[in-house]
This record gives sequence, C-alpha cells and structure tokens, in this order.
Amino acid sequence: MQSLSDIEMVDRAFGRTVALPVTKAVAALAVAGAAIATQPVVAADIPWPLIPMSLVAAAMLGAMWSLLLASHGKPANMPRLVNTLRLGLSHRSHGWLEIGSRAVVEEAIWRGLVAVLTAAAFGPVVALVASSVGFGLMHVHQGNRGIVVNIVNGAVFWVCGTLLGGLVAAILAHLAHNLVITGLVLGLHVQRTQVTSGGVEVG
Repeated sequence: MQSLSDIEMVDRAFGRTVALPVTKAVAALAVAGAAIATQPVVAADIPWPLIPMSLVAAAMLGAMWSLLLASHGKPANMPRLVNTLRLGLSHRSHGWLEIGSRAVVEEAIWRGLVAVLTAAAFGPVVALVASSVGFGLMHVHQGNRGIVVNIVNGAVFWVCGTLLGGLVAAILAHLAHNLVITGLVLGLHVQRTQVTSGGVEVG
C-alpha cells in the first residue's frame, strides 16, 4: 500500500484538496474579512478583563463540540476518543500548521466577510443563516451529511463569535475543532499501524 504523508491522510479524511491558486485567492479574501471584522471584535460587549476567559471558553466549546460529534452523543465513547485524541496530538505531523490555518481563512471569510456584510445589510439572523449555509455548502465534497454537519458547525462558530469575543473567538473555536478532528484522524492512524512486540496490529 502506498504510504500517505500526515497532511495527505488528513486531507483524504476531510475529502479536500486545495490548489495553490485557490489558496492565494482565499488568503486575499481572508485578509479582507479580517479587516472588515476588526471593529466588531473591538466593540464586543465583553469587559476587557474577561476577554481572555471568553476566548478560552470559545476554544473549549469548539473542542467539546468536536468530541460530541465524534462520540455520536454517547458518553460511553468518550474515554476511547480521548485516548485516540491523545495519541493523535502527540504525533509529529508536519500538517498541523496547514490544518490550523484553514480555521483562520474560513472564519475570516464566513464569520468575517460574509457575516459582517450580511448583518449590516439584513440583520444578525440573516447573517447567521447565510454564513452557516454557505460554510456548509463549501463542504459539498463531504456529501449531504457533511453539508448538514458543517452548517451546524458554522452556526456554532457564529455563536462563539457573537457571544464570546467576535472573530477571534470564532477562529479559536474553529481551530480547536480542527485540531480535535485532526488529532482523532491521526490517532486512529497510529492505533491501526501500531505493532505489538508479537507483531499483532492493534486496531
């Protein structure tokens, strides 16, 4: 079997391949989105001393949401998932930066550029729907279930941004989500390829 690099393996799990020209275009949009969203971040109705706590809460919410999805809502699955995640996060992967950067780019576009402009024109409800549905449809390569899951993901990230500190909170929630999902993918890979002293593969 052909060996896949860490980033290729995670890309295959996510069902995504991004071409370089597309990456450059998306990066330009990300800068525009971040610039537009600067004022909402600064003007968030959170006292400045509480902002670090709110950003940590956003990251924790993103991580817990990922584990909830992976466990299919069954608490009994959590210990196994946490062990898999631990293995994955300890894995030396050269793909962590790229996986993490996707959170920044996607949030700058959907919770930055799209949500801010839509909210200014039509109000927050339309902004929530437009940014979440657009984010979900961007993951059409993941099939119908992937679209639905990512629409809900988009709504979760929007709520984090709205209630917990603006675009930065949305990015941190999305970043934590991506890191947990990536950790689980890599952890499963480690478990499946780990060989005991007797040569038996651990599944």
